[in-house]
Amino acid sequence: MNALNPQLTQALSELKPIHEPPPISWWPLSPGWWILAVMAIAVIIFCGWHLFRYWQRFQHKRRLLAELDKIWQHYQQHQATSTYLHQANQYLKQTLLQTQSRANIASLSGQQWLKILDQASHSKAFTEGVGQALGVTSYQPNPLCNTEHLHALLINWTKKASWLNYTGPGY
Repeated sequence: MNALNPQLTQALSELKPIHEPPPISWWPLSPGWWILAVMAIAVIIFCGWHLFRYWQRFQHKRRLLAELDKIWQHYQQHQATSTYLHQANQYLKQTLLQTQSRANIASLSGQQWLKILDQASHSKAFTEGVGQALGVTSYQPNPLCNTEHLHALLINWTKKASWLNYTGPGY
């Protein structure tokens, strides 16, 4: 064995140093990473599109509430109940005309108008409640109406109406 030791030592000294392979590069990506990247991008685009549509739908409702707020501010400045009732009726008609046909809404007044508002709100607040003031009462010279309760009804009607999420064609 001792004789092999010098031979082994000489053989080991003649060996060239070990060369490590180059580090594995991250580029080009393997097909699995490409598939994962495409799927991640698709999910991000899908979520972004739906978030944008969600924002757009509820932006419409915020605009309607801002318009209703302008009507209320005008009433508070002038304290003209008949003007408030007229503007509230106009607001409701314009809002309903965005989602229903003009023939069904534009010419309505009185009890027919209140029934349509009840159908839209799924309640009896317009034919039996404070919303009655929007019927025949709105055409009287000095109508008696609890405008604060009526305004609260209109705000609630706008906030809870699921059909008001409409923002135009394709939605």
